[in-house]
Amino acid sequence: MAALFFHDACTVYSLALVDLLPRIKQLFGDKLRLAPTVMREVQYLLRNQQDLLSQVQEVFFTVDMPSPSELVQTQVFKSYFDTPGHDGNTDNLGEAETLAIIVCRYTPGETVLFVSDDKDAITLAQKQEEIRGTFGTSRLLELLEKQGLISSQKRADILAQLRAQCRHIL
Repeated sequence: MAALFFHDACTVYSLALVDLLPRIKQLFGDKLRLAPTVMREVQYLLRNQQDLLSQVQEVFFTVDMPSPSELVQTQVFKSYFDTPGHDGNTDNLGEAETLAIIVCRYTPGETVLFVSDDKDAITLAQKQEEIRGTFGTSRLLELLEKQGLISSQKRADILAQLRAQCRHIL
């Protein structure tokens, strides 16, 4: 596998809250990727939770900086995601930047996976031939269970905990 991209700070935040990032690292190793905008968003969300922020920075030690052509492509994707009232300079930037890095940097033959709990982002990602698979937190938990990194009861408990905290998960 070439890379596993998380396009959304909220997904990373949710996984950090339930202490799953070390297990995800066990499963995917050094293939985990974040775009710089997503890392900045995570840093902002966790600004008062230094222990969780340190965990995120340890797990996602590779932040892929976009090239000039990837920045141009970012604006194309951003315009797709922007909707009235949700179209500021930084709205949807993490999603757009992540997709731009993937389509500009990887080839269709490489295995690039895309993790998202956002239906619109998954829909657009599935249209990109460079992305071999898309899935949300629920499927990620299933993979961890299948590999023996969490039990089925732990998976159910985590899903219940995330839903109780009003975390959006697919």
